[in-house]
Amino acid sequence: MAKELMNFFTAEEDVNLIDILPAMTGEDFGFLLSKVPGVMFWLGIDTPYALHHPKMSPNEAALPFAVENIGKFLKMKANQ
Repeated sequence: MAKELMNFFTAEEDVNLIDILPAMTGEDFGFLLSKVPGVMFWLGIDTPYALHHPKMSPNEAALPFAVENIGKFLKMKANQ
């Protein structure tokens, strides 16, 4: 599913897809994937601080964009 999501985002005009090396940052997500199909991705939120840093403050303007585009991807998957 990760490759499908990457291909989908590559075709989207307003998406800047950056392919990175795999990382061991799944927390409990790996357990969830053993039960249902899914994919984890990092959303560019324009902050110099890491995810669990106390000063991490994401640019929340990225959230509606992400919701809209993930929604498009899920609709595409539902119609396959």
